[in-house]
This record gives sequence, structure tokens and C-alpha cells, in this order.
Amino acid sequence: MISFVVDTTAELIKIAPVHHALTARGTKPQLWFSAYPVDEIADVLEDLRLPEPDLWLVPRDEARNIETPEHDHREDRLDAARQAAQGTHR
Repeated sequence: MISFVVDTTAELIKIAPVHHALTARGTKPQLWFSAYPVDEIADVLEDLRLPEPDLWLVPRDEARNIETPEHDHREDRLDAARQAAQGTHR
């Protein structure tokens, strides 16, 4: 399984060509996203012709923009990614 773990829209832009190339070769790479920045994600995914993320590392109802951080979820996201990779994500 190939999974792209992305944190920002800039990272989505960077992985889009690789995602499309893998898909064209019959592979279905997964997209794991941390939900930052929330306001732009739907438009960026549509512009890049990328699917909705397979896994949100931050629950969508807790997602927010980078400009208004209340808590650094980086460790939480890393733990979620590790659990998902091991098949133990809740």
C-alpha cells in the first residue's frame, strides 16, 4: 500500500502528479490528510483532481486553519498515522 501523508495544501500540490501517475498505472494510493488549512482543502482537491482523503488524521470537526492554533496536533497526527499504518486506527 502506498499512502501520502500530507499536512498542507502545498504538499498536496507536490504529490498530485505522483498520485496521478500511480493511479494511471493501476495503483490506488491512499491520501492521509491532517486537515490544515480547512478553508482551502475542498478547492485544492478539486483543482488538482485528487479524491477526498482516505484518512483524516485530525477529526474533521476539530480541523481549523493554521492561523488559529489552539493545540499543536503534530504528535497526535503522527500517532494516528502510526496506528493507521499498523491497522489499529480507531
